[in-house]
Amino acid sequence: MKYCKKCTMPDTRPGITFDAEGVCSACRHFEHRKQVDWDARWKEFEALCDKYRGSNGPGGYDCAVAVSGGKDSHFQVYVLKELMHMNPILFSVEDNFPMTEAGRHNLQNISEEFGCTIISCKPNIKAQKTLMRAFFEKYGKPTAEGMIESARRHVEILESLDFYDTVLSFKSSDPILCIEAYKLASETFDYPLHLGVTEAGTTMTSAIKSSLALGNLLLDGIGNTIRISVNGSPAKEIPIVKELLKDCKLLKNVPDLVACPTCGRTQWDMEPVVNWVEDYLQQINKTMTVAIMGCAVNGPGEAKHADIAIAGGKDEGLLIKKGQVIKKIPQDQMIAVLKEEIDKF
Repeated sequence: MKYCKKCTMPDTRPGITFDAEGVCSACRHFEHRKQVDWDARWKEFEALCDKYRGSNGPGGYDCAVAVSGGKDSHFQVYVLKELMHMNPILFSVEDNFPMTEAGRHNLQNISEEFGCTIISCKPNIKAQKTLMRAFFEKYGKPTAEGMIESARRHVEILESLDFYDTVLSFKSSDPILCIEAYKLASETFDYPLHLGVTEAGTTMTSAIKSSLALGNLLLDGIGNTIRISVNGSPAKEIPIVKELLKDCKLLKNVPDLVACPTCGRTQWDMEPVVNWVEDYLQQINKTMTVAIMGCAVNGPGEAKHADIAIAGGKDEGLLIKKGQVIKKIPQDQMIAVLKEEIDKF
């Protein structure tokens, strides 16, 4: 399997091509965006709006916008309504599960703030229940085979309408089921796969479930995009994604932190230092290894492969760089010294 040298997209994505430098067509297209004359594009957009503005008479809709209620939706409507003085009608597609309070508020807000009519529609609940019941009667419980059969029916509908720009996802809260479903999907469909373990829970449970499922799949060359699902702020997801991709050798410029679990030889309070280093390395885009070791007995040997390391003693530690002991550091100076060494690496 071939991977793009920039974004690591594999050649399993339909239509992808690679140039002589091993860079995919999507990356080259993205680079081309820097050469786009955005002023000229804006003028084209203005001309298009001028052409259709008020085309259906006073109060008539002159454009349509699909919205989800998120920030992108708000920005699109803002541009059309406030900057271009268009009168958009908004469309939103919901599922048949209860909408969250935040989701309901976002859709209401986008309609009220910009004074736009919004039309929401849902899939036919009877048809949805019929399909779900048929699969449960056939398989008895959620299975990889049932998920694939369900997806195949939807793909056939899309392909019958000559629509092929499709990405498939087979998320489950069960990581083993995820592995089985995605492996079967990779053998069944010639479409990109979006990997994820849904409803994975807290930061700890999500990291474990996602690493188990997605790590297995990525190492087998399966998957085109991924999402780590964590309860709470999306900011919690990014460190897990970076760590997973780095450990699967799919992402560079991500630091590696090595820290021992401590033992009876540890004579200094290393946990605050380790926690600080972990947080600080999140903003560092370098390929480097930082090791924080608990004692000066095994620490120097264990840290010899690190670029920067601390091997602790009694309320102090040895600063080690690429296997060479540089100097002793009091514990209260460790963080300052580590920051300096990381920054200048």
